[in-house]
Amino acid sequence: MKDWPLIANIDMNLVRQRLQDNYALFTELARNFVEQTPWLMQQIKEQLKHRNFKVAARYLHQVKGKCANLGATGFAEDVAQMEQAARNGSQLDHQKFEALVIRIQKLSEQLGQIQIRQPQNVSSEYSLDDLQQEFEILQQLLEQNRMDAIEISQKLSDKAANNEQIQHLNEMVNQLQFAQALKKLHQLMRKTGFE
Repeated sequence: MKDWPLIANIDMNLVRQRLQDNYALFTELARNFVEQTPWLMQQIKEQLKHRNFKVAARYLHQVKGKCANLGATGFAEDVAQMEQAARNGSQLDHQKFEALVIRIQKLSEQLGQIQIRQPQNVSSEYSLDDLQQEFEILQQLLEQNRMDAIEISQKLSDKAANNEQIQHLNEMVNQLQFAQALKKLHQLMRKTGFE
């Protein structure tokens, strides 16, 4: 079993429980954070500079989800407060925002140090255990109407590119049709014997 890294500001016990000890999924979420969060933070800065608070709130929501996925709950709470302020059309506390940018940059650097497994496009390496784990994680996220269901659904779609039903499920999730996607997921789980 892979040793899980200790990373400041990440509740690794929470992450391991939430991801059901799926280290490959953790490394994929970490890779996604490292690749996308700096760009998102830059977009937030730009939107705040132009007083586009509603757009900034959408980007903050994405950052909050990425932090929560990785168990960086303190970061997620700070971002949630800023998201709410932006949704209300309020200017964010500049010093708090800049401090958050630095903290997220440091977290991104730490995550960049762990062994990140690149996504594989080969579905033959996708075991039934992996499929069942991802179905179960996606089910939990859909039941809670969590936006990070989109990331997990996309990962599932990428790995099962030849499966038409999984592609259809991914389309529903991307269109935020979570209730319909949950029904489709239950059908797939029954069909594969996971339910």
